[in-house]
Amino acid sequence: MAQHTCRCQPRRMRLTRNMLGVALGSLLLSACGSGDVTVARGAVSQGGRLMDSGLSSVKLTADDVDALAVQVNVSEDVIRDVAPTLDEQPVWRRAIGGVTTVYRQTPEQVRSNLIGIACEGVTGQIESQAALQQNVQERFQVSTQDELTQLVNAVLGLWQSLYDASISEDADIRAAAAIACFTVEQLAG
Repeated sequence: MAQHTCRCQPRRMRLTRNMLGVALGSLLLSACGSGDVTVARGAVSQGGRLMDSGLSSVKLTADDVDALAVQVNVSEDVIRDVAPTLDEQPVWRRAIGGVTTVYRQTPEQVRSNLIGIACEGVTGQIESQAALQQNVQERFQVSTQDELTQLVNAVLGLWQSLYDASISEDADIRAAAAIACFTVEQLAG
């Protein structure tokens, strides 16, 4: 019987160590925040009303968090910290003001494309007002200079706010710009 007890003890110890390892691993993963994160309800509600969206929430998956963090060169934790407070961020207030302008001054069929163009300021694809105008001209086959000017003027404020935020030295501001774009693009459909 003594031998039986000796054989069971090490086996029980291994199970305990494995269980401890699993528990510790789970704790570390949850501490790192590897799950989904929800964008501030106030931001989604405000944007949803303006854009006539049926969405009641916007969630960032772990892949979204990673992609946004890479896009604006911040840690995933910064994205996770800023998303639930987006509606409190000055970047959001400026962005929603820009979206309001786009929605008031442009036809429905071009709005989501204009928002997408503005968000290319965050990704670094459009880094100047001249590049913005060229991009709008290429995407929309406008027949007159007045039409082009109207579209560019409508999206300029939104693009400028997002672009300026994306090049800020403050990681929270860059994160808010990326999350704001993600959110309005989701709401615009």
